[in-house]
Amino acid sequence: SSATGGRADGAGPVGSEAGRLSFGQLVPWFILGFLGLAGLRSLGLVPDGLVHPTAVAANRLTILSMAALGLGVDVRAVARAGGRVTAAVALSLLVLCGTSLALIFGLGIA
Repeated sequence: SSATGGRADGAGPVGSEAGRLSFGQLVPWFILGFLGLAGLRSLGLVPDGLVHPTAVAANRLTILSMAALGLGVDVRAVARAGGRVTAAVALSLLVLCGTSLALIFGLGIA
């Protein structure tokens, strides 16, 4: 290790320092933003005229992020992982879709 307490290869601290995480590493920034905006909305500090356009934008951004996640999957890498892994992925997606649909129809959202 170096004289400053970091690793010899410069990859970061060693020892007890390596196990410590900062608040920013434990709590993603968007969680703080969500909590802050939820608090502002609860206190009535967000104008009613801003609620609907913000909800539409949030819906579209969610769709965009889900598409980005899907496009980022290397299907060939999943296939190379083997049949058991591919089957587990497919089964988990089916369970997720089934659970989502059950909640949507069960709660009368659709």
